[in-house]
Amino acid sequence: MSALFINHQQQRCGVYQMGRRIGHALSDAAVAYYLETWDLGTALAIAKIHQPRVIIYNWHPSTLPWASRVIEQFPKAKHVGLIHEIAPDAPNAGSGLFPYRMVCDPMFPADGRTVFRSVRHVPRHERRGLVPEVMTVGSFGFAVGGKMFATVVHAVGAEFPGQRARVRLRIPCAHYGDDAGTLARRAADAATTRPTTPTPWTPSASPTR
Repeated sequence: MSALFINHQQQRCGVYQMGRRIGHALSDAAVAYYLETWDLGTALAIAKIHQPRVIIYNWHPSTLPWASRVIEQFPKAKHVGLIHEIAPDAPNAGSGLFPYRMVCDPMFPADGRTVFRSVRHVPRHERRGLVPEVMTVGSFGFAVGGKMFATVVHAVGAEFPGQRARVRLRIPCAHYGDDAGTLARRAADAATTRPTTPTPWTPSASPTR
């Protein structure tokens, strides 16, 4: 393989889930070797075996704190950081560690030289069968980071006035920041509180493990 993609192993983590989808896509296309590990020694051993020209890190300081050690050991490889929690007004986030950055946002301002953007990895949908009687909108995600689940519910009610609509939210407990599920329960409660302006919606939000 010409590239190595390194991800951590905690599945109850949005950083992990995004990296897993991109890593598997690259692996399925025979572009990169996909590796999940907590261990610096394992990462160095695999990199030594494959001698990649490019190493991509699904990076967050809480999950791959030893990325700099890999960079030091393989100075000839191109090192790309898949950066999370990055805003358009801070395109150089992570530049102190990675000479190249990748952002999972098709609208992000990228120069194509040091900052690259990835497409959203959403499966192709083909509508089959009859249109359901009740419109259902679903969403999922962790409750950390100021997620606006209540806004989704209220927006669905406003979008389909005079019609029945159902909103289904799945809010897992996040290993990093909400392991006990406190924020998940709070987000579920907020999403199922009726707005001050009555709208015909049926909320269904549940914090899940």
